[in-house]
Amino acid sequence: MTGRLLGVVAVLTLGLAISCTSGDGDPDDPAPSASPGSATAVPATATSSPTPSTTPTPRPPVTLEPGDDIQGVVDGQPAGTHYILTPGLYREQAIVPKDGDVFEGEAGAVLSGARLLEGFEQADGVWSIGGQTQRLDPHGGCGSPEALSDIEDYRGCRFAEQLFIDDEPLWQVTEFEQLAPGRWYFDYDADRIYFVDDPAGRTIETSVSAAAFRGNAADVSIRGLVIEKYASRAQAGAIQGGGTHRWIVADNEIRLNHGFGLRIGPEMQVLNNHVHRNGQMGLGGLGDHALIEGNEIAYNHTAGFLEEWEAGGTKFVVSEGIVIRDNWVHHNSGRGLWTDIDIVDVLIEDNLVEWNTRGGIVHEISFDAQILNNTARYNGLGFDGWVWGAQILIQNSSDVVVSGNEVTVSADGGNGIAIVNQTRFSEGRDPYRSDRVLITDNVISHLGNSGTNGAPNGCTTEGSRFDRNRYEAPAEWFEAARFEWCGVFTWDEFVLAGQEPSGVRVEVS
Repeated sequence: MTGRLLGVVAVLTLGLAISCTSGDGDPDDPAPSASPGSATAVPATATSSPTPSTTPTPRPPVTLEPGDDIQGVVDGQPAGTHYILTPGLYREQAIVPKDGDVFEGEAGAVLSGARLLEGFEQADGVWSIGGQTQRLDPHGGCGSPEALSDIEDYRGCRFAEQLFIDDEPLWQVTEFEQLAPGRWYFDYDADRIYFVDDPAGRTIETSVSAAAFRGNAADVSIRGLVIEKYASRAQAGAIQGGGTHRWIVADNEIRLNHGFGLRIGPEMQVLNNHVHRNGQMGLGGLGDHALIEGNEIAYNHTAGFLEEWEAGGTKFVVSEGIVIRDNWVHHNSGRGLWTDIDIVDVLIEDNLVEWNTRGGIVHEISFDAQILNNTARYNGLGFDGWVWGAQILIQNSSDVVVSGNEVTVSADGGNGIAIVNQTRFSEGRDPYRSDRVLITDNVISHLGNSGTNGAPNGCTTEGSRFDRNRYEAPAEWFEAARFEWCGVFTWDEFVLAGQEPSGVRVEVS
């Protein structure tokens, strides 16, 4: 069960156009007025001189180079400045934009939240370096990563600071005695970092800056940058969009940050980014009328967070009118596309969601969703007990249409499309229910004799049903109890229970 996020998100419009006029005249061609006691002003005629244009001359872009203090430059420029970042590595930059600013990276421009470390001391096979005063308050729930199976109650994921050797993050442990190859220990009291991997000839970095971009500016654009190795806390992003308005984040590579790669804000457009290998999640957060389109979101959740709490590809919460379209969401440890907690009027369409270890597309304790024309396949292999490994899962959410999707369940596990109707209540004690959930016109393929579809507690829902879906599976799958509706049924029994009256059964070898 997830924690409920608190906060009020202002609903903002996508564009702001202001037109001011005075009096009844044409503002583009005003006639001069007469001063008291003066001669009558000459009226404007066709032979009058044209009024000079009032359109301001565009300011040239401001060029930034590695080594520049970007925030210092921004502080000295007016709002709405266009910045071009030339190729190179910009370390430890933390930028608070002004309204309308544009940050555009040329190929090879990298914003890094990490500091290069040199000058290590060695003792008893352990290397260390002092003077490390960076720290954020720990936050988040940790799981039990397989790589740390010898550690009970692992807690290192809660710390946002990371250590990298040749661009690979090490596991942070919380006791010196837990050190081993691929691990590091930060003695926060002594301001000292320890590790056992030989640093000779290698690049050693530690993340120190919390976010590349943050603040509450409106209409900011961030394009063409690599944004990496920021010490973003759990549930915060290297691009921290909470509190912003109408940002456009497009064509960036966002990688190797500890918490989220990107946290959205109201009416943010997240377009054509490559968001990968972030510690907790690729992107998520609150953002009424945000657009998430054309992104590759892959290999996220590398830092050992608890997946039941929050980890994986994406998670969007407490928002209205989000559109999630045409994204490739794959190989995340956790859920792929996850809308959770009072999401209203969401459209999830034309996405490819595959090889995520938990549910592929999950709509949880929310309302009013259209899940259309997606391809969801090979998800849920890491956790497919009951129906939790579904390619598409509707969980205590009402007024949902799931239609036109192509779903493939691996022979090794996972489930197809499922509805769950548990006893779940909002903070106001109103129940979350899976009522009026329509699962229609999907193609559901089972590659082996495993996996289920249906609703384990479907008889408790109101107005929910499966119909007109096409199931392709081996003959023995249809004869086994692979359907749920307040009972576990074969295909024929599922139809007798009132489901799939127009469904299609196709036996494949």
